Amino acid sequence: MFCLKAVQEKLFAKKLLTDFDVHIILRLPSGIFYAQGVKANMLFFKKDRKTKEVWYYDYRTNIKHTLAANPIRHDHLDDFVNCYRNRVETCSEQKTDGRWHKYGYNELMARTKQVSTYRGPKQAMIPLITRLPN
Repeated sequence: MFCLKAVQEKLFAKKLLTDFDVHIILRLPSGIFYAQGVKANMLFFKKDRKTKEVWYYDYRTNIKHTLAANPIRHDHLDDFVNCYRNRVETCSEQKTDGRWHKYGYNELMARTKQVSTYRGPKQAMIPLITRLPN
């Protein structure tokens, strides 16, 4: 999706977060739309507004999809749709196996100097906007 140098990545992330309302990031398993190893993420955003908070859903953990053997179907994303509708976090310090978590703009910007990573479910550091599609 994006092949940018580190400095360009930081500038791109900042511009994306300040010029658009990035409200959801849906992390998908690799190989879901193409060959294994090809990573995919979906960003849901609105134009002409600054990001206030980002809801993050990690669909990758313990999920195996391939185009031939186990293609993704609508019902595979039912939990994501329910989380989207209810907007209640399922991931916390006490419940680390959840997939749905909210991050505020200031929290995202303060996470690292690179504005590129944040903590997500069951993983120490997960790339955010500047490192997509990793």
